[in-house]
Amino acid sequence: TNGQGTNKHAPSPEEYFEAPGNVIKKYVRVANDLFPGMPVWLTEWGYDRNRATKISVPEIPGKDSTQIQAEWIARFWLMLSFTGVERSTIYQLRSDAADPLGTITFMTTGLTHGLYIGDKFTPGKYSFDWSAFPAYYYQKTIWLKLYHYKPDSIICDNHDSIWVYQYRNQIHKDSVAYAVWSGTRTNRSTNPYSIKAGYAGITVSITKLADKQMTGLTANVKADSQGMVPLTITETPIMLFTTDTKNGGQLVRGRTP
Repeated sequence: TNGQGTNKHAPSPEEYFEAPGNVIKKYVRVANDLFPGMPVWLTEWGYDRNRATKISVPEIPGKDSTQIQAEWIARFWLMLSFTGVERSTIYQLRSDAADPLGTITFMTTGLTHGLYIGDKFTPGKYSFDWSAFPAYYYQKTIWLKLYHYKPDSIICDNHDSIWVYQYRNQIHKDSVAYAVWSGTRTNRSTNPYSIKAGYAGITVSITKLADKQMTGLTANVKADSQGMVPLTITETPIMLFTTDTKNGGQLVRGRTP
């Protein structure tokens, strides 16, 4: 992800995609006009963890750079999914072993450490450290949990700095998923909010993205008599899996069980 954000860091996913003339949305429109049906791919995007480059994540009180990178990559994937881009690749799988301090742009964008272990100058005597950062687990969880889902509709777009996206299961058409997050960069945690998540008494599966968890942390919550489920919304996206219903995904503030 390129571009100059606030205070010399990269723009957040929300700043980037909501900006007038966003290059990705513009390119998709032009491609569709000139070559209808041609798939559009996006390659080589990401965020540096070090804060010496223009694509670095910012400083947010209470979080380290690995957590912010994970959140921003997760939110970028979700927002990208509604642009019409068919496939995308992130840059890069591992950080650059030759630049462990991250003094060069793109060198700390990796999902894994990529540092040398042992004597890197002696063949057969060294290896790479493939231990993963939170961003690896976050995007793996999104990929696994939404594998059979496709973007369906945007329920909430920057209302109180909150986004709600709806995805529809392509095997069971009445099954939907809601991705919910706050697009702020203040370590925000807001409640009480409730979301219309189905019919009365339905059991809703809620997945939170988590470090070291390939499929996140999932809990089942029973909706109340009006199909509402209470939420705490943070800057880390959560995903709710449920059955489609009228006004599904609508948020209500100030409602508690």
